Amino acid sequence: MLFRSGLQAGRADEAVAAIASASITVANAELSLHLGLLYDQLGESDKAEASYRAAVRLAAAAPEMSAAHNNLGYRLLRRGALDEAEQQFRAAIDAGSQAAHNNLGMLLTQRGDYAAAWEQFHAGSADAATARNNYAVALMSAGKWIERSEEHTSELQSHSFISYAVF
Repeated sequence: MLFRSGLQAGRADEAVAAIASASITVANAELSLHLGLLYDQLGESDKAEASYRAAVRLAAAAPEMSAAHNNLGYRLLRRGALDEAEQQFRAAIDAGSQAAHNNLGMLLTQRGDYAAAWEQFHAGSADAATARNNYAVALMSAGKWIERSEEHTSELQSHSFISYAVF
């Protein structure tokens, strides 16, 4: 597919031009999703958001397009539109996205809802260690690691097989 070859070759701008100039007569959610990814790579966040919105609109009949909701949610999170981002993450989760749990966890951490954030990280991770790592990264990103680290350090130290990782 043109999208993947453009990304792999580091030529996102050429892939965007080829897709944009193609004569598309049928709306395509997947194409809009990929176009959004390409625009993100080029740093064109407004165009990326517009492409993700088109993908979400077109994907209403295609629940397997949960990535469209997740990517739009992430773009909205990055620009600070937390309420709308949360709606998109929850739609992605409803459509089966595991990654959206982690993104929703990041959002909830920013809001200070740590218990709900932990639940999302746990739901979106394959194992407890990954969930804890994702939660720690979210706390650090929100500037709350020092404030909340004591409870997590004592929890980690209670597991002898990972206590060596605690400073």
